[in-house]
Amino acid sequence: MKFILSMFLLASFNLMAAETVKLSGNLYIASGFDDNDLVEVVVVGVLKNSCYTNPTFGIERNGSSYLISLYAQLEKGKEVCRDTNLPYLETISFGMMKPGKYEIALNDPSGQKKQILKVKKAPGALKDDYLYGNVTGVVENEFDRTIEIVGVNPTDCMVIDKIQEDIQKSVVVLRPQFTEKGFCKMKPTPFKVKYVVPVLENNPRGIMLHIRIMDGRSYNYLFQSWK
Repeated sequence: MKFILSMFLLASFNLMAAETVKLSGNLYIASGFDDNDLVEVVVVGVLKNSCYTNPTFGIERNGSSYLISLYAQLEKGKEVCRDTNLPYLETISFGMMKPGKYEIALNDPSGQKKQILKVKKAPGALKDDYLYGNVTGVVENEFDRTIEIVGVNPTDCMVIDKIQEDIQKSVVVLRPQFTEKGFCKMKPTPFKVKYVVPVLENNPRGIMLHIRIMDGRSYNYLFQSWK
């Protein structure tokens, strides 16, 4: 009886076993990186239904060329797979890179999607050209294309000066620039900054917001509003 039960459990496990499958996706690369920035690229994939789980990625390097592949686990033998079309975002950090041009390709099942990543020599020794805030998130307004860029600065004297925008095809690079006023105390201070996402004719959906933040870092957010 134990032998029969063991065989039954093994058969059930095999039916529900997961297979690693390759996923389609999109590649987003912002321009404006210096050699003292933490260089990042963003990939966005879609999980077609609830049987796709645990999305991940792999990278192959050949000199100055990088090939990124997106994967997920597809559960076999599951009776019901609910349609989701759930997008997921992966920010891939390459760390600090030497000045030059790098080929970044996404190994999509329909064919490779390639872009050129350019890294310039930093004009000075400072990590950032401006004083950026410590952005931690983005909040969308459900009624229009207004967002709030939110975060917590380490001191209480940082005041927003302006947001510089740079529209690059399907990527909008935002640089929320702060200034210091008065005496600074080491006191964590929340902030909110409003911004209206522009309508891009070639990308009505799927606009990547690449927001520069403190210490050469960035925060990436996929804006998908139809409005």
